[in-house]
Amino acid sequence: MFLKSTGTAVAGLWLADTPAAGAERKSPAAKETLAVHGGPKAVTHPHGSATRWPLYGEEEEREVVKLLREPGYGPIEQLEQDWKAHFQVPHVRAYCNGTSALTTMFFALDLPPGSEVMVPSYTFFATITPMRFFGLVPVFVDINPRTLNFDLDDAKRRLTRNTRALLPVHWWGLPCEMDRICEFAQEKGLIVLEDACHAHGASLQGKFMGSWGRMAAFSFQATKMLPAIEGGLAVYRERADYERGSTLGHYDKPRDFPADSPYRKYQGSGLGLKLRMHPMAAVLARSQLRGLDERNNKIAAQIRRLNDRLRHLPGLYEAV
Repeated sequence: MFLKSTGTAVAGLWLADTPAAGAERKSPAAKETLAVHGGPKAVTHPHGSATRWPLYGEEEEREVVKLLREPGYGPIEQLEQDWKAHFQVPHVRAYCNGTSALTTMFFALDLPPGSEVMVPSYTFFATITPMRFFGLVPVFVDINPRTLNFDLDDAKRRLTRNTRALLPVHWWGLPCEMDRICEFAQEKGLIVLEDACHAHGASLQGKFMGSWGRMAAFSFQATKMLPAIEGGLAVYRERADYERGSTLGHYDKPRDFPADSPYRKYQGSGLGLKLRMHPMAAVLARSQLRGLDERNNKIAAQIRRLNDRLRHLPGLYEAV
């Protein structure tokens, strides 16, 4: 098994701030009295601190109070601009949750009913359920037992004449083998999407998750590594996808589209849904984004220390 989850990450972040976090491991031959027998405790923080998540502080509190005193939707667009700058992606739209972001992604595809989308058999149901609104057919691909991620070799066996897209999920934030997936998709003329709802700031070969596929969805739900209690965001590589996806859930955004956009005429009505993110969530997400790299680095260092000790035990291995 491979320890990679929000719970493990929270404990890792917490332990990174304990006095013993950087201490070297004692020699196995060294004798010490266990804390249960009266020896010194290695961890002195209250147990509740290791399981508390999200971790909000003075910055989040200050920004929330500011929004209460000066209500408005400005933080939503500011979050979108922050995300574009941080991850170097062209088009971003914030939504009320990750499921909504996924829904707009499937809508933007505009594929004919009956089109097949390959998805991993191990994922949250929202990866699949929105596609049924548009007549798309999920084809379940097995997972790699070493990574719990989308198994490309199994996907190749399930390819049919109706296959149109691949939707890998970066489960628990562990990147899928996007280089191989994208190479296969290009060879077969398939679209690559990403469910990056667990993968805020994760990267492969120096490229962030969410920037490999044509579109990607993120979640800011309270248990995620970038928590805003609720919220979501979609990344679109192509302007056409961005405009179509945005118009489904944002009736006010078509006014910003170029004059030649086929969706500009839907200003004021959109295409039927209102999926706008709450500005309070945007405030929290912006604050969490500013500290994302530091948190991820601390967590990765602690998980690295833990895995280095566990992988020598029989039956345990590290996903690579």
